[in-house]
Amino acid sequence: MGFVDDENQNRKNTTITLYRGVEIKCADPVDVYVRSDIRDKLTSLVVEAKYWMRDDADLAPAYLQQLPRDPRSILTPVLDLNSPPSKKDTIIIFKNCGDDDVCIPDLNLKVYPSVRQYSLDSGENLYLNVEVSNTGEDAFEAVLEVKYPDGLFYGTSTDDQVESHVLCSASENSTIKCDIGNPIPQDKLY
Repeated sequence: MGFVDDENQNRKNTTITLYRGVEIKCADPVDVYVRSDIRDKLTSLVVEAKYWMRDDADLAPAYLQQLPRDPRSILTPVLDLNSPPSKKDTIIIFKNCGDDDVCIPDLNLKVYPSVRQYSLDSGENLYLNVEVSNTGEDAFEAVLEVKYPDGLFYGTSTDDQVESHVLCSASENSTIKCDIGNPIPQDKLY
């Protein structure tokens, strides 16, 4: 999450001066954005505003801070120590998980190899066409791992469905790891 007017920051400080008997409303809204590539879409986003009193040192020039306080001067306001100096709110990321808000996907996998039998010394490329479908509720952070035997080497992967954005890469131990959806929506075929 970040600020629209300052993309590199996730924290903003503002000074507000309050006057007795005058109601203050924040006139300028603060626009934030959430990156579309966040991994954890199940945990709610928490927004927190913290507040505190500025020190007298911040309010008065240095030469006045050295003088003793006049007992007839205006008292400095204080915060209520019985309430926390912050306010929090939660933003829930919409998920198609039913009334209980617990996602129960039903992922189905079909693999179509380019040949019925493959010989390691044949010199041919082996292609696997993999289809993943979800007949349940949305599936988050779904990963497909394909383990292949020694002697084979991973070349590349292509995504026939441009909107699905499946990303595959070779990882350790002769394994191909594919991020296939976050989320994989209900009744969607990849």
